[in-house]
Amino acid sequence: FVKAIYEREDVTSTGMGSGVAIPHARLPSLPGCVITIAICSQGIEFAARDNCPVHIVAMIAARDRDRAEHLRVLASVASLLQDPALRQRLISARDAQAVIATLSQRTDG
Repeated sequence: FVKAIYEREDVTSTGMGSGVAIPHARLPSLPGCVITIAICSQGIEFAARDNCPVHIVAMIAARDRDRAEHLRVLASVASLLQDPALRQRLISARDAQAVIATLSQRTDG
């Protein structure tokens, strides 16, 4: 997965801007789609479109044969993270449970 992510980043950065990056890759060995969220309150360099540090990294791995699901999940995550208030709540979250609760509250409605 790490190799696939680096290969994807070599094509073009997945730093979307506004402190968000969504690195993604497809792998044949996965049973389904997997998402991992990392929060870095101080920010990291990610060659983002706006040249600003990234605070939220949502890594997505999908099955190689599930292109449609991969694109659907990618679009959903990108859309969700466009909300500035949600991004701020995620950056302020103190632990994984708070991140999950924040995302659950946003996606329940």
